[in-house]
Amino acid sequence: IVRGPGLPKGRRVSGVVRTVDVYPTVCAYLALPTPDAIVGSPLLELGLEPVGPPTTSARFRTTAYLETFRPRLTHGWCELRGLRTDRWKLIDGPRYELYDLDADRAELVDLADREPAVRDSLAKLLDRVALLAAHQGASTAGEVEIDDEMAEKLLSLGYVTPRGRRISSETGGERSLKSEKKGYLSATSVAMSPESLAVWLYAPEERGRALGLPHPAERVQAAQDRIVARSFYTSAVGLLEDGNPQEAAARFRIAFEKSPQFTDAYLGFVDAALRAGHREAAVECLKLAQKELASDERIATRLEGLLDGSE
Repeated sequence: IVRGPGLPKGRRVSGVVRTVDVYPTVCAYLALPTPDAIVGSPLLELGLEPVGPPTTSARFRTTAYLETFRPRLTHGWCELRGLRTDRWKLIDGPRYELYDLDADRAELVDLADREPAVRDSLAKLLDRVALLAAHQGASTAGEVEIDDEMAEKLLSLGYVTPRGRRISSETGGERSLKSEKKGYLSATSVAMSPESLAVWLYAPEERGRALGLPHPAERVQAAQDRIVARSFYTSAVGLLEDGNPQEAAARFRIAFEKSPQFTDAYLGFVDAALRAGHREAAVECLKLAQKELASDERIATRLEGLLDGSE
């Protein structure tokens, strides 16, 4: 809800609104330029125009990039990313989820398998937007003068950890926060660890490094590999249904080589190999899958069945 002198009354912004748009909107309302490092745009439907050149490409103003590390930090699970457009919402986690917000605002019906073209195009756009945000939101941290009281408050809130409790004194030496009455806390001493709230102060690329995630470029490649893997998997399923297990097995193999966490690709290869009479190949595939997916019950059950002769 936005209210202020000169703003239109009773108007509803129908497009995608992101939290990163709040700062640019306030800047535009106050006729102030938006800092270059800001990722976001003023809400044009309120009649506001940015002062100076836009900080975000027009192509990405109608998309919202989403990410959360909470499942990883609190449950040891998996970080989640997502992308929202006027109509669609894509979630990238252990597997893709896709929702049509026009027909399913409660997000109850997952269309990832039924709409592969939409899913794959949004997955590509997701990584482009993520890289744009990482590059545009990066900034060089400086030094902030603080006293002991402020340092202890930062420590209690989790913004500084014991490993980072050092400050540079005005004479150039380093002392502990408790022994120095006043000094400079370098931004590099802010804790870049999953246990510290300070991880959210950094650009996505830096957060990824702190949490042990791959570099954004590697994540782009991994996402592209998943898309390719799904394409080969889909074609392999069709070939198997058409009675061509040899070619299907070859495509299932490409799918799990491109995406080693793709359980269904391994199991598809097993089905194809068994139909082609290659039982040993099926067993070897499951042993390989078990190395990649040690906790996957479907892989373990299928391998046990082949080894004990029950399948």
